[in-house]
Amino acid sequence: MPQLPLSSKVVKLFLLLFLVFTYALWGTKATHAALGIATTYEVSDDGAVDGDALCFATPDSGGKLSRCDRPYNELLFGVLTENPNIVLRGGNSEKPIARDGRVMVNATTATGAIKVGDYVTTSTAPGKAQKAAELLGYILGRAMTPLSDGEGEKVTVNGKQYSSGKIEVALAIGPLGVLPRGTFLDKIGFAMVRGTQTPAAAGLFLRYIMGGLLVILVSFFAFNNFGHNITKGMESIGRNPLAKNQIQFVIIVNTVLIGATIIGAILLGLIIIRL
Repeated sequence: MPQLPLSSKVVKLFLLLFLVFTYALWGTKATHAALGIATTYEVSDDGAVDGDALCFATPDSGGKLSRCDRPYNELLFGVLTENPNIVLRGGNSEKPIARDGRVMVNATTATGAIKVGDYVTTSTAPGKAQKAAELLGYILGRAMTPLSDGEGEKVTVNGKQYSSGKIEVALAIGPLGVLPRGTFLDKIGFAMVRGTQTPAAAGLFLRYIMGGLLVILVSFFAFNNFGHNITKGMESIGRNPLAKNQIQFVIIVNTVLIGATIIGAILLGLIIIRL
């Protein structure tokens, strides 16, 4: 049997190493490991587990990370990944955090079933992601696998039960700002109502409208009535100088009534908003 030249053996060895490295990097998808590079960071949250979304504990936390616990958290940093393919290690007590690539993320259906291609963000369930119901805000990335109601385990979020499980996410951590095409007024209108996709946000938006209309209507009533008296009084001073003091008193009273009425309307509007 003829012997292969040395150069051919080197090429075959290189190809074999390349295939092994490629399999190690991409072939572990079935085991739900992270497909990317992770770097270790200090995690101060002992309850954080594999797949949790982590945020800076506070803006001045010194870089310590804990589970995110509010939607669209601008302090979002990355995803805790216990078994990354490649990890750049720092301190011994630090844990690997993925900030790019594809990773398995803990998620819930608190804002609806997650479909492939949906944007996902943080949620009120510590460490868990959810579908991004709004098109403006800080996101984690895009879902590569779905999560439907009835799948996985049950988790309680804000007193209600939802499905919970792991989904694969293509990380794209950062603010999402998708505005519709159209005129400038179309974009302003979209920005105003973008938060009405959920019942709670829609109710708050409606209360703001009701409170604003109340202030406008009461202000119009006050100026139309008490302001009319002020105008009449100023005209009367010129016709009846002897009654100047009495007319000035009436003008002051009507001015105070306008201010008190508007302040009362503003307070009532704030009460409506906070209902």
